[in-house]
Amino acid sequence: VDPPQQPDMAVLGTATDDYYELDSKFQKEEKKVRKSAEQVHKDREARGDKSVHSMNQSWIPIPLNELAGQRIDYLDKFGVEKVDGTKGTALWWCQGKVMKVLKDKKTPQVLVNWNAMLDVEGYEKSCK
Repeated sequence: VDPPQQPDMAVLGTATDDYYELDSKFQKEEKKVRKSAEQVHKDREARGDKSVHSMNQSWIPIPLNELAGQRIDYLDKFGVEKVDGTKGTALWWCQGKVMKVLKDKKTPQVLVNWNAMLDVEGYEKSCK
């Protein structure tokens, strides 16, 4: 959300040095606030906080035997290559449909048909 903009006010007469000094302070403070807000947004996004998917998660887990046929959202950390060529990790929400509950496994597991991730390079290969 953008903070309110300073209105253009008519100046009667000559603007004083105080006017220009206050305007300069306002501009600097506005840049600080915007930069801080952008950093907070990036930090929250990196943790997966407050995303649409996280807000829609149930507080009570669904029993495994009821998961078959259900659509799920899953947050996981992926290795990524950044634009500058460096490697890092990013949290990513994945969506899919549970096809089957694997009951004979030591730990509970499900077989999921994941949706294609159109914003990830190379997704076309996994869809074929």
